[in-house]
Amino acid sequence: MSQNNAVRLALVAVVALGASACAFGSGSNVPDLGWGMVDGPMCEVRLENGYGTPVELGAIVGGREIALGLVDRGDDQRFEVPCSYQAVTGFRILRRGQRFESRVDQRARALVPGGVTVVVLGRSSVPETG
Repeated sequence: MSQNNAVRLALVAVVALGASACAFGSGSNVPDLGWGMVDGPMCEVRLENGYGTPVELGAIVGGREIALGLVDRGDDQRFEVPCSYQAVTGFRILRRGQRFESRVDQRARALVPGGVTVVVLGRSSVPETG
């Protein structure tokens, strides 16, 4: 093997190891959304599972769909999005087979700059009183 080929092989191995390390992330359950260059502030979003069972949740922000994974009963998933998108839509994912899925219980909320935008799925959208 020539020296050039050995160097190329070593570089490919380093890049592959680096990419696999990035794919695993820090082990947290929060998605890495990678918005890239963002002008302006970021808004925090909390998507809550109000169902009586663990469910798969997702969100749409600025035309971008975010898969948040399985969220336990009564738990939530937190993430940040650019406030410039102005709104977030949370939804439950129902899977039927490997290729077919549908979105149910879609709820849109305006983003709250400087605060937390809370989207609760599975409970009545009418606020409780008293």
